[in-house]
Amino acid sequence: MKKTSILFVCMGNICRSPAAEAVMKKLVDQAGLDIRVESAGTEGYHVGELPDPRMRSHASRRGLSLRSRGRQVRPSDLRGPGAVPTASLGVTAGAASEGVAPADSAGETGSASQSGAASRARPATCDYDWVIAMDRQNLRRLHQIAGISNQTDSVEKGNRPSGEVQLREESRVTEIRLFSDFLDDRWPDEVPDPYYGGDEGFELVLDMLFAGCPVILQSLTSDH
Repeated sequence: MKKTSILFVCMGNICRSPAAEAVMKKLVDQAGLDIRVESAGTEGYHVGELPDPRMRSHASRRGLSLRSRGRQVRPSDLRGPGAVPTASLGVTAGAASEGVAPADSAGETGSASQSGAASRARPATCDYDWVIAMDRQNLRRLHQIAGISNQTDSVEKGNRPSGEVQLREESRVTEIRLFSDFLDDRWPDEVPDPYYGGDEGFELVLDMLFAGCPVILQSLTSDH
């Protein structure tokens, strides 16, 4: 039986998503569960790099060790077993790995010339039960990588737009969600990129991750 798995995604995979990975891994370990937890970026700017030193420093004060290396999301991350080939999803592996940096990209960024290396960062055999985006910009980028044309951002959670998207391939469903779907209205609608800010930005991100990850874990285990 395939192990339950989750992938957290931000833009560069050096601030928000590796921190989310670390928070979730701690919760999974504490609960004695066997769940694969990983993170990635929608762009290949920091492939192979450790998380941002500032995030590592703030996380360490909360008992977290951020040791993952940056990698880029692949179309295969968004497909389950028996899924149709990438070309059938309307995007080629090369096109998805090359990508185009969003025009409003901020933080967690760098030279797009590393995107070729990103395509070699992980074998194309990974798939996840849930993929969680930190903000809507990266949610849209995941839609693009997955070849989703009909996005379902209109579903609401209270007054908050939901980022839930499902790729239905026979009986297999891969879900792409927005992290804020798992937070109440006391929190911002998105997990903000702390890259260009000060200490308070990194602390806010961690506060949001510690609030949302237990909810995600409870939802994930009840669904699987």
